[in-house]
Formats: sequence, C-alpha cells, structure tokens
Amino acid sequence: MNLRTACCASSLLSFLLVAPTAAQVLRPGDLVVTNYSPPNLFVVDRGGVATAVPGAAGALSGPAGVAASPDGAALVCDFNGNRLVRFAADGSSSIVASSLGGPIRVAVDRDGSAIVTAISPPRIVRVLMNGTVIPLTTFSSSSQRPFGVCIDPDRSIVFTMDLAPALRRLDPSTGIVTPIAVGAPLRLPQGVSLFQNGDWAVIDGVTDSVFRVARATSAITTWVSNATLAGNPEGIWPSDDGGFFVAQSAANNNRIALIDAAGATTTFTQGPPFSNIEDCARLPELRGPLAPLVTGPGGQAVLSLDHGSTSAARPYSIVLSGGAWQGFPLPADPRAFTIDGDSLFVATFMSDIPPFFVGFTGLLDASGRANGAIDLSFLPPGLLAGVTLYAQAFDLVPPGPYGGYDFGRFSNVAALRFQ
Repeated sequence: MNLRTACCASSLLSFLLVAPTAAQVLRPGDLVVTNYSPPNLFVVDRGGVATAVPGAAGALSGPAGVAASPDGAALVCDFNGNRLVRFAADGSSSIVASSLGGPIRVAVDRDGSAIVTAISPPRIVRVLMNGTVIPLTTFSSSSQRPFGVCIDPDRSIVFTMDLAPALRRLDPSTGIVTPIAVGAPLRLPQGVSLFQNGDWAVIDGVTDSVFRVARATSAITTWVSNATLAGNPEGIWPSDDGGFFVAQSAANNNRIALIDAAGATTTFTQGPPFSNIEDCARLPELRGPLAPLVTGPGGQAVLSLDHGSTSAARPYSIVLSGGAWQGFPLPADPRAFTIDGDSLFVATFMSDIPPFFVGFTGLLDASGRANGAIDLSFLPPGLLAGVTLYAQAFDLVPPGPYGGYDFGRFSNVAALRFQ
C-alpha cells in the first residue's frame, strides 16, 4: 500500500475537528504529576515544561496516586484527606469520594470507575463517579497492604503488595486474590503497568529497578536497573510506544524519566517546581465515548485524536482491533502497537470503511488534531452487544521504509464497549 497516496486521498474527506477551549488546563498528551509536599498537581506538556494546576494546592492535602480517565480528567488519591479528587480538563476540582482510609494509588477501569488501593484498612475499592464506594477485598494485616494497581486486559485488577513483596491478581466479581509473582527479586514493589504484549512492568523501591514479569511464566527479569534509572521510582505510566514514564522522588532531584521501548532512559523533566514527586499519568490523546456504544438507531460516535502541534499536517490513522495487549510488533523497531494485529486491524490500517468508519485516516490539522466518525446505525440493533473493540492511533514521519514514511507518535488505547 502506498501510504502517501492513501493519506492524500483520505485528506479530502470532510470531518469535524474539535479544538481545545481557551480554558483547557489538562490537555491531551500532557502528563499530570502529583507532588506530595507541599501538596500540588502539575501538568507537564510534551516539551517537558511543568505548570501547577490553578487551585490544586488548596484542593489537596497530600496527593499520592494519579490516573488519567478516558474522558481526559485526572483522578488523584488525596492520601492525607482520605479522598479521591477529580480534576476536569479546565482544572476545576471536585471530591468524588471521601473516608477512603489512606488512598495510595488509583487506576481507571474501562467504564470510567476508579480502582483505589488504600492502606487504612488495607483494601481495594471501586469508586463510581457518583461517589458510590464498592469494597472489592480487604486484607487482614497492615503488612498485606496493596499499593500499585492497573487494570488487566480481562478487566481483572493486578496490584502490588509492597511490604509483603508480591504481584497479585484480584477478580473483581468474586473478590478472589491469586498470586502472579511472590518474593525475590521483588523487595518493595510499588507501581505496576502493562507492556504492549501484556507483560507487567513493576517498579521496586528497594532495588530502584523496573522489573518485567512475563505473563506466560511469571518469570521476573530486570528490564531497567538502578544503574540506569538512578534511584527512587514512585510511579509508572505507559508512554504508548512501548516505553514508560517513571516518576522519581526527591532522592533523584524529582524527575520524570522516560524509558523508551528498548529500555534506554532519558530525563523528560526534572527539578523545580517539583519537591516531592509521587506519581504521574499521561492524559489520553485518543478519546472515545465513555458510555457503551450500540448498533442500529443511535449507533454514531466520534473518536477524537490530538497529537499536538509538533505533529501538524502529518498523515495519521486510527486503527481498530478486536483485542489488545498481545500487541503487534514492528519490524526492526523496538516499538509495538498495543492493539492486536487481527483482521480488523488489517482492514482499518490506513483505510476508511465508509459509511461505518470515516476520517480514520488523513492528515492532521495545523494543531495536530483529527476526528474519526463511527456510524453503525445501518447494523441490526444488539449485533455487537457485549463486544469490546480497541482503537489506537499513530502518525507518520518521512523518510521511512513504509511507502516513504516511518511511524511517528503512537496514541493510547481507547476501549469501545458495546451493549
């Protein structure tokens, strides 16, 4: 396929481009970073420039974990305040839930609910955005406290126990906890995230390393050593191209390290205004509807992509797949897609499928934005009920081996749930 021809042809399509409002504080692709003391929430733009979120210092008393919601909000565990606080895109804050008992880390499920680990008592809860708190499991000993947390591909909850070193899985429907990896070389496992192929990345606060835990075997290997990372990892978030952002606290001059897909580490941002970094999360560049989709009447939706002005006028594609976190590796490139390379991936790669998918390929506008339209109103109602599709976007840069282009920036994965 000649990507240049495909991109130019599809750029003639007319589709809605949504620009951020002037009041937007949390922008797609920014990092949100919690600073425990003095309490604050920062946004770090794609160039590594950090800015405090207006009003955040007064809204928080001890921010710990942070996660990005699919709608572009930031959810912050206010550890000292025992509450979960939501920061909207305009920077305004609201208390989602209180009396959480030392919330330490948070992940966001596909339905927008928050999974929160807390230490007093040690437990894991689901927090709905209407404030409802649903206990999932409670542990009998303070030494069994859960710490880092992420959502696995099957929507089970994978979490670390830092004081009783382990990586474990919680089935949210039954409350049953099973081990994935226990003991050495894990010493103080804190954050956990997912590699593109479904392996787990675990940061350890004693060895100051990033471990890779194989999904198939639970074997643990050192992916990035302390010699490379240089101290005190506190939080981890995927960079969406095979690497990770790692939050490092005071011992390393408060920096966000960017680890690429090959394990090489660079400094993304460092030093003031940070004084005691706790965690970080990247706001989604690709956003879809949070509510479930339908086929038949009402079966329209929009996927909004914002890769920033540095990607202006680049060819792009939004690609769909029926699966994710087995991934699709790139030849001679350490990066990989997070979504799987199935038949739907092949059908939507650099290609619209009108009238169902329009604007899925083309040229980004001068601000690096585009929208893809989904129209499934032609299909029988309920045809895809219970199905989840996964979308991921990328842009292209010249020169390269793929029709004169190479892969540039990759987006997050957006889950599209059907009912």
